[in-house]
Amino acid sequence: MMSNTSREHPPFMRKRTDNHVVWTRRTLLAAAAIAPALGTRVAAAVASGSKSAGLPPDLAKAVSDYDHATLHNDVRTLSSLVAEDYVLVNSDSSVQDKRSYLSDFARPGFKIDPYVIEQPLQRVWGEVALTGGSLHLTWTQDGKHQERKLRIAHVWARSGARWQIVYTQLTRVPEEESQASPRVTPTKRDGQHDFDFEIGTWKTHLRRLVHPLSGSTSWVEYEGTTVVRRVWDGRANLVELEVDGPAGHIEALSLRLYNPETRQWSLNFSNSAGGTMGVPSVGQFENGRGEFFNRETLNGKAILVRFVISNITPASCHFEQAFSDDDGKSWEVNWIATDTRNA
Repeated sequence: MMSNTSREHPPFMRKRTDNHVVWTRRTLLAAAAIAPALGTRVAAAVASGSKSAGLPPDLAKAVSDYDHATLHNDVRTLSSLVAEDYVLVNSDSSVQDKRSYLSDFARPGFKIDPYVIEQPLQRVWGEVALTGGSLHLTWTQDGKHQERKLRIAHVWARSGARWQIVYTQLTRVPEEESQASPRVTPTKRDGQHDFDFEIGTWKTHLRRLVHPLSGSTSWVEYEGTTVVRRVWDGRANLVELEVDGPAGHIEALSLRLYNPETRQWSLNFSNSAGGTMGVPSVGQFENGRGEFFNRETLNGKAILVRFVISNITPASCHFEQAFSDDDGKSWEVNWIATDTRNA
């Protein structure tokens, strides 16, 4: 298992943490001034200073649903998660209301690429919450592919039994900060053939942690095969996994897609039991090692997911999946697979 041990952050990280505090308070104050839905609740939240890290389960699910909806242009879900008097302040200082915001997702050809929230920020003040972080956002609009390094902040408010976004603020990340910030970013290297090594049929040995992030150390093992087929001359591939063990039978597939604009891969996983695609993991290969990240929910709690491909040789390769419930400070590996090529 790979984990990050506790250590002092370098100076630029301490500075950025301080900036997050200022950014949090300014965002909430701006929301109180602009979005009537918050009214006195935001003012009271900012004044009290009483906050909690981490999200309650119902809010964690709402955040996950929102992320999924933005990637799939699911206007209906977005409409339910955005308050009627929603206000969006864009990084160019333009302002949109709910109707204008939703109309973007209904435009033909509008598409946001999979993204990873870095330096995530989560704060809850009773019935008001703030979520956000930094990201390298890429999207297609009016036939043009665009990209921007942003800091995003969503202010959520509980409305009855559900959470809704009442205010969003997008801020451009200063160039000097974006250069200092460690992040998953596009590189100049053309990675469209990164998975060529894996095309073919493999013998798979799989170990799976039965109950991740529960303190359990109970693992189960499987044996079977993995078949990887090239699609689009290597710019995509389809993985089919079929394994058996004392704990049962697993059939799964992964559709991997290469984005030539960002030069990153998205890994889209599904299994026969669920029959739907999960949240894509996004990342790239560097020095023979692939790292891919996404955000999901587990038992109602927001988690960070990391998938690593390493130890690549002509005859074998190694895969590990790990979860983190503390924003990447520590990781627990829960899926280990070793593939050896069939003779």
